[in-house]
Amino acid sequence: MKNIFILIVLINSLLGDHKANPFNVLDISPGAISQGLGEAMIAYTETADMSYFNPAAMSFSNKNRISGSHMKWKPNLTWDLYHEFIAFNYKINDKYTIGGNFIYFNIGEQIGRDEQGRLTNNSWHAYQYVFSINASYKFSNSSSFGLTAKTFKEKMTIDDGIVSQAIDISYFIQKNNNLNTGFKIANISSDHSAPTIISWGLLKKVYQNGQNTIKALSQIDKHLRFNEEIIYKVGIEYKYSGFSGFKILKIQFIY
Repeated sequence: MKNIFILIVLINSLLGDHKANPFNVLDISPGAISQGLGEAMIAYTETADMSYFNPAAMSFSNKNRISGSHMKWKPNLTWDLYHEFIAFNYKINDKYTIGGNFIYFNIGEQIGRDEQGRLTNNSWHAYQYVFSINASYKFSNSSSFGLTAKTFKEKMTIDDGIVSQAIDISYFIQKNNNLNTGFKIANISSDHSAPTIISWGLLKKVYQNGQNTIKALSQIDKHLRFNEEIIYKVGIEYKYSGFSGFKILKIQFIY
């Protein structure tokens, strides 16, 4: 606990007084599985999306994976907002796993106006993207550590835009394939451009009988910059497997 407290103090020393988050793309949780589980993903393992949610958990994935998603963002408001996501993980050996993900948030074509609000001849395409690479090291049969390096870019004006870098630190514990614990500190940087978030969560296998499995998930996020709020997330997953463990049905619930 002392080491965790020291780490949080060091991170707080990097944080500024800024209250506006310029990288809105970081507030959008990617992937269909995440949406089905109420975004309580920090202790999950069965998807390549863990390269985004908790890279340390990639070490406990039993196969190489790739995933992606395309999502219209607030389609009732406009037609040209959309969110693209792709992720992968590759298991090098029993101890080392690498992964990465790319997020592109299209914000559409922008029309320039002068100080009086009159249209000008200037127009540009607004967007945000995040590119991340990560690695996971499994240092015991039950624990692993993850590290992520990422680059953000935001272009909201006719200028070249804002570019920033950050790192994530993550940790994962699995006990008897029955209880998972995940921890992550996301977007550690010194330029105050991204929302630094501490996340902690659990995944518990609450029921298993033959081909039926039910898992309960929970997560707490604490924002250390900008809105500084605490967010609680929960989800339930039901899975029915056929012969040889082949998954033929998965139902996810959120609250």
